[in-house]
Amino acid sequence: MRKFQRCVVIVAVLWACLASGCGKKSYSEIVESHAAMKTYQDGLWQVRYISEGANMVGEELTETTVYLSVDAGKSMTEGQMLEVMDYYELTRNGLFDKNSYYQGERESDYVCYAVFYQGDTDEEIRRIKYRNGKEAEVTEEDSSVFPLPGMHTDKVGTDP
Repeated sequence: MRKFQRCVVIVAVLWACLASGCGKKSYSEIVESHAAMKTYQDGLWQVRYISEGANMVGEELTETTVYLSVDAGKSMTEGQMLEVMDYYELTRNGLFDKNSYYQGERESDYVCYAVFYQGDTDEEIRRIKYRNGKEAEVTEEDSSVFPLPGMHTDKVGTDP
């Protein structure tokens, strides 16, 4: 009987731990440990311009759109550029409960139009359209929505 009681207590403790998020990383830990944050801290890239908008139907958010340009270091790979895109999806498309606990990504659409420039020059390295977690084809209609080289955001508050 004692073994049964001990098992019940262990199961109850495990259930309470899982229900309270025990063992989960906090949102700030997830953001800080993201691969793009590491390359940012290493000075491989910095934000040149960022703007975002949202489409809503009634009270419901249907799409978040981010317009981003990045000053990239010479050795930045395409994979690292996609990590930057993933980072912005994480930080701009998060779902939080009423207590501000991170619940994952929202069900709404997420689109980011990004241009990567060689350092602080206007030499374009790559354009990426990123939709719902993966790279998407850049269409002719998309060409007008990518940030232009001369667009700059005030450096205050542009950290990722």
